[in-house]
Amino acid sequence: MKFTAADLHVIDALDHIRSHPEMYTQNGFPNPAIIAHEIAGDAIVLGATDVRVFQFDGWWIVSANLDWLTAPCRCSASPRETFDRVLGFPKLSVNSMRHEVLATAYAEYVVSLSKFDRFVVSGNVADDHPIWSHMLDAIAERSVALRMPDDVPRRS
Repeated sequence: MKFTAADLHVIDALDHIRSHPEMYTQNGFPNPAIIAHEIAGDAIVLGATDVRVFQFDGWWIVSANLDWLTAPCRCSASPRETFDRVLGFPKLSVNSMRHEVLATAYAEYVVSLSKFDRFVVSGNVADDHPIWSHMLDAIAERSVALRMPDDVPRRS
């Protein structure tokens, strides 16, 4: 069978991730602890030596002593873009990807904070929401926080 350009179709990455969780998540099930763990692992691979994962009021927070979203990587993208698309991550392994996009795909709220930027990836998070101060308390170069919808079933 011969394929042509007409056979190619652009797909929305986030829709694909949501409709095929078995391809992107452990056990085929989105779990906030695992997503936070994967993001923390990416930070370590990119050079962070002190990474914390902790919870606050239903939020999962990943903080590191290195701003891993701006660390040199062959999968270069702006900090904001890292959450929006599937990025190859050859520094981790062949056919691997950055995991921040999983937070965008599955979490209701995602925010990011560094010494140089602060942005809401998804959801409506007010400037005075307590999550910002908890991320600041981490005293990190970068923190990312995510909160899953309450109605998402979770496996233990």
